[in-house]
Amino acid sequence: MVMTRLSPRSLSFGVKRASNWLPPVGRSFFLSLQRRYTPDPGAQRFCRTSCVSLTCVDVQCSGHPTIPPSGGSNIWGEGVVPSWGSGHMVAHMTTVITCLNPKGGVSKTVTSIFVATALTEHGDVTVVDADPQASATEWAYNAQDGGVALPFEVVPGSAATIRRALPRTQFVVIDTPPGVAEVLDAATAVADLVLIPTLQSSLELSRAWSALEAIGDTRAALFLARAETGSTTFRLARAALREAAGERVHALEAYIPKREAVRQVAGISRPTELHGYDQLAAEILTILQGATDA
Repeated sequence: MVMTRLSPRSLSFGVKRASNWLPPVGRSFFLSLQRRYTPDPGAQRFCRTSCVSLTCVDVQCSGHPTIPPSGGSNIWGEGVVPSWGSGHMVAHMTTVITCLNPKGGVSKTVTSIFVATALTEHGDVTVVDADPQASATEWAYNAQDGGVALPFEVVPGSAATIRRALPRTQFVVIDTPPGVAEVLDAATAVADLVLIPTLQSSLELSRAWSALEAIGDTRAALFLARAETGSTTFRLARAALREAAGERVHALEAYIPKREAVRQVAGISRPTELHGYDQLAAEILTILQGATDA
């Protein structure tokens, strides 16, 4: 099995590029590829599963690569053309949102569950629990035991499963652990958006900046969690997030106030009120829509 990475904008179905076939915030479809450099096209056609994100296509290949003509590349992905695509879109178009902060205790699991709950209004959702503490998984069990299950499945995740076997629901939300580099790297690599919750102190903000540096060019959105809205630090933190915003970094206008009602639900039961996470999810979808249209 060989893996390569292509740009979706370099793939075309007839006269249309692959990205033109993707619906808003969609990222996955099946594609049959054929080597451009092949003496016998019939013998060298392979079927691949291609996972298209807003930035790349991962192609899993079986068989042996055809050596291109002199001067060409010997790497899979160079000289590969689709032999079909437009009529073979699958129903499960997946958008991956990774909730990440290298520090613990900043509401990553709460954010993952509440955002996933809000996203169920827009499609089917799976939460991937990549934290060894399994807080999201325990939350799901507790809610089920309480008689009202979460409105989505929570499945365990690791660096390997994140890279190779993500669920094919319309939305996947990855809840990441603090400080496990292999998992954080894998969850960043597959993300259409990295969602970074931060508290409002200067120390917490510095850790959010570290997270931004770690994810490189992956699109990111920052927001304030457990915000104490009447304080000076809240206003300063909001200003700092806006100052950090750029082409691929978004400072969300939505924020989540510090509320006892959220703490009472966390880890125990299905959220019945979203306490601002619905506005957060709507803003995320708007960002992803803009990225798709760009």
